[in-house]
Amino acid sequence: MNNKINAVFEDNLKEVLIKLKLLDPINNGEIVCRVCGDVISLETIGCMFPLDDEVQFCCDKILCIQKIIELQSTIRQIAKERIKNE
Repeated sequence: MNNKINAVFEDNLKEVLIKLKLLDPINNGEIVCRVCGDVISLETIGCMFPLDDEVQFCCDKILCIQKIIELQSTIRQIAKERIKNE
């Protein structure tokens, strides 16, 4: 994925989702939380993040968001170690 998402505000969320071609899948109930598997809606998006060259979603449950923060921290540490060892 070449696009980088730094921050998305509620006012422009739909616009960003349209550009990423993800608004229809969300409206159709096709997107689920990466952690708990609950269906994501516009009202329950907790965060969006890149993983495996795709945009992934996490619901707005605190435990799910905490898991994603931990996952992203681990991924960053691994990447730093790889760069350091090159």
